[in-house]
Amino acid sequence: MKKLMAVAAGLLAAACGFSTMGDSNTLRFGQIVQYAEANDFSAPIAVGVTMPIGVQRTEKKALLNDYDYLESTLEVSGPAGVTPERKDTGKFEAVFPSAGTYTLKAKAGDLEDTLTVTAKPMKSLKLARLLVVTEAASKTCNAELTDLAGHTLKANQTLHLSVVPQDDAGKTMLGVLTLDTQDDGLTLTRPIGMANTFMVTAPSGSTGAASVVFTVHGTTHELRVQLQRDTTLATCPP
Repeated sequence: MKKLMAVAAGLLAAACGFSTMGDSNTLRFGQIVQYAEANDFSAPIAVGVTMPIGVQRTEKKALLNDYDYLESTLEVSGPAGVTPERKDTGKFEAVFPSAGTYTLKAKAGDLEDTLTVTAKPMKSLKLARLLVVTEAASKTCNAELTDLAGHTLKANQTLHLSVVPQDDAGKTMLGVLTLDTQDDGLTLTRPIGMANTFMVTAPSGSTGAASVVFTVHGTTHELRVQLQRDTTLATCPP
């Protein structure tokens, strides 16, 4: 059993997730990390899960730049006490202990802004953003999958997948999960800056059935992935 901590070392520093303009249009509230299916704060935040929150400028210095993070403070008011923890300039982590509507209040110098967010209990997990990357000779090609039923992972392929929390209505939720993993015949690594995302490969020379079970730490929320392994090499289209 392996425990993959909520925010791995370097995750916040290297990430550049989506952001949402505050109510007064004077500051932006950033997600910091990237999520598979949620690109703003309209998605509910999972109760009890670490939620990175950034305070950013409203304008970019250049077209391809991210919005700069600002030296700032962040307060949260709502039905339960939330104390954001500062991790870096303009970057915070917060845990919302109970369901309800909360107000984020950020201050950066003379600038001040708010944003309303919703926290809900997590109901279930699903897989999203399934992508197989093939390294074939001098070529690299990608293929998106709708599901993993009957899928065979070749020796020169990497499967990218995201574990996504859902609420009771099946809506995608925000938050960086602390996941325990139990793998049988697969190797897992995590890309920097992507929330709840994994890269899956098969050890060299391995064949047959393999699996990995993801469990949200301290809960019964569980998701099982089953694959076949093959030592043959996949090819890319010409």
